[in-house]
Amino acid sequence: MKNVVLILLVLSGIYFQLPAQHSHKCSHAASFQKSMLSDTLDAISYTIYINELDFTNQEITAQTDVLLTAKVDNLDEIKLELQDLTVDEVFVDGEEITGFNHSGIILTIPLDESINTGDQVTVSVFYHGEPFHEAWGGFHWSGQYAFNLGVGFESIPHNLGKTWFPCIDDFQDRATYELFVTVENGKDAVCGGLLESITDNGDGTKTYHWKMNQTIPTYLASVAVGDYARWTSEYNGIEADIPVEVWVKSPDSNKVDGSFENLNEILALFEDRFGPYRWDRVGYVGTAIGAMEHATNIAYPHFAINGNLSNESLLTHELSHMWFGDNVTCASAEEMWLNEGWAVFCDGLMQEELYGRDQYLEFINDMHKNVLQVCHTTGGDGSYFPLNEIPQEVTYGLSAYDRGATVVHSLRGYLGDDLFFDGMAAYNEEFKYNYASSYDLRDFLTGHTGVDMGPWFDNWVFHSGTPHYSVDSFQVIASGGEYDVSVFLKQKRHGPAFTGDANKIELTFMNDDWESFTSDVMFDGANGSATVQVPFEPAFIIPDFNELQCDAITDFSKVIKEPEDLSFDNTFFEIEVQSVNDSALVWVGHQWAPPDPLFEPVQGLTLSDYRYWDIQGVFPEGFEATGIFFYSVSSKLDDGLITNATDSVIMLYRPSPAYNWQYVDFTQIGLWNIGKLYVENIQPGQYTLAVCDDTFVGVGESKIKTGLNIFPNPSGSGFHLETEIPGTLSFYSVSGNLLESLRVNEKNSSVFWKPKNQTNGIILVEFKDDKNQLLAVERLVVVEN
Repeated sequence: MKNVVLILLVLSGIYFQLPAQHSHKCSHAASFQKSMLSDTLDAISYTIYINELDFTNQEITAQTDVLLTAKVDNLDEIKLELQDLTVDEVFVDGEEITGFNHSGIILTIPLDESINTGDQVTVSVFYHGEPFHEAWGGFHWSGQYAFNLGVGFESIPHNLGKTWFPCIDDFQDRATYELFVTVENGKDAVCGGLLESITDNGDGTKTYHWKMNQTIPTYLASVAVGDYARWTSEYNGIEADIPVEVWVKSPDSNKVDGSFENLNEILALFEDRFGPYRWDRVGYVGTAIGAMEHATNIAYPHFAINGNLSNESLLTHELSHMWFGDNVTCASAEEMWLNEGWAVFCDGLMQEELYGRDQYLEFINDMHKNVLQVCHTTGGDGSYFPLNEIPQEVTYGLSAYDRGATVVHSLRGYLGDDLFFDGMAAYNEEFKYNYASSYDLRDFLTGHTGVDMGPWFDNWVFHSGTPHYSVDSFQVIASGGEYDVSVFLKQKRHGPAFTGDANKIELTFMNDDWESFTSDVMFDGANGSATVQVPFEPAFIIPDFNELQCDAITDFSKVIKEPEDLSFDNTFFEIEVQSVNDSALVWVGHQWAPPDPLFEPVQGLTLSDYRYWDIQGVFPEGFEATGIFFYSVSSKLDDGLITNATDSVIMLYRPSPAYNWQYVDFTQIGLWNIGKLYVENIQPGQYTLAVCDDTFVGVGESKIKTGLNIFPNPSGSGFHLETEIPGTLSFYSVSGNLLESLRVNEKNSSVFWKPKNQTNGIILVEFKDDKNQLLAVERLVVVEN
């Protein structure tokens, strides 16, 4: 077996990455706590006049006229939301109201006469001031550019229409918009909808008139002002020819073609899968920060318009919101997966369409691994949440975006492409220009597809965690040239306990002659069975070999034809193949669920409660390989199992669930809290990590390649270390701090070492040869004299 250089930082980097800010995200998730205002009033239309933008003092002067319909009787006052701006005058149906009150964000306007259900009034508010913004959302000034972003990360509720016009600022109230924006010559004003006119005012200013004919919630209204060049084209949609506009900083106008090269193809994909584009224009506008899916006027960061396709995922993500988020809006921020999870999925769908199924699956699988590893930890959202009850403190986190996308992928696999895409196109039609909840989606798909989606939504959406499916065992009976295979199935869970019904799994049956047969099976509860007729006698069964769903498994398979070293993506497993006479198939499934327990508990032996490996495949005669299993505390993998330096990590194995777990010889390379276990002559079956203490009897010692003799150990007076191999001894505290390094060579093959400031506890000594190959990591037990 090859020696492995253990470089801790590299090792950590290969197997674990903290969640980065995904470039494809909108950088928001329009959060919502339903405003009491929309219980009494419905905004029909907004007409917004921005009469002056003072770039020096970063102030606006504006007027908003809002047409409102009463939803209750005897309404004697109107309440709107307006944040951090000064109200100068208020009119109702042209009559000035002097008794208005603006306290906090609530503007209260008394009515001379009460109004009843169905009555309409027009409220005109004149106001000025410096608009609110937080680090991301709100109304921003950036040099000679100004723009809004309709929601914020820090504000709860997140909706920030109120930062630049008085409104009913919630997620369910929708209205049409007209905007009249006056700017100085040399600047342009870009808003949602269609540009109706540009009026030269003769005083060095001009007024842009934009009109949004479709209804939208307040967070999707937009304005951007600056020196722009307008790039135009046309998309021939399935219902109409649609103008395409990209408003870009003038110096970057020659970069649009390269960055938007595939835009029409992506539009055609989404129309084919989710129904017609329902807006008057496809629009992007360059902003200093973003991105944000304002309807027909996506705020798109300047850096993303760079002349190439490096930000194509971001472009796609935002465009997909014209179906998921803008056309059909999630009913609450807690259900943001209906906007953002679908948008992340649509990014993957674009990759599948343009670059192939393999790239799509790589995108999904990498994301799925990160969700299972990180989402519930402090490096992610901090806990497991049902997708329809994500707290607003983590609206923008992995749960809504990435876990949401993996659940959408699983929904696709459950229904199959025909039902899935037909159903989602019909959903976009049924709820167009409206909002929907997860319950609405469940009920609609049930009615439209004829498949009862209640159990699936219970298992994947309405409960936290992720289901885990496995094959427990199978029996084969010959039947007239074919074989009746009775498969016994098991369901566990990654996260809080819940057991789902109507579970559907695709099983792939294989034999050593490389024959394969695939069939779907269904079962209820924690344990189930199904009988499948297979045209050959199978040797093994792989669940979800074609990766149609994201249950709590990340797997990877490889056909091996020659000796080589391979890493199996997202499985924390590597293989060193020493010999192979014929092609071998190795499938490794990293199971993000507890392994089955020992048949009887053994004192001093603790199995992982979090993960294990299942290895299957075609292992021909002459196939010899070493399996390498990664363990880590800091990577949020084994921190519940390995708690301190006195825990001895070992490897257990069983050929199948019919057998009890047994010790398997291994070589450990690494420290107590991070490293690898090497198992020679790897065999099909299941492997799990365990820890044992000094009371555990019956487990052999691991064959650690030390080349190092240490005595006495434990010791209170120092340690003698001997080796015949030249190299370096490095002494570490259990927290990883280097205490001292000593050289050993042929002339000085024995050293004495005593800790300077430690009277008891554990010291780790790392031994590397002159080629920097790690030969040993040993524990020195320091005791008081």
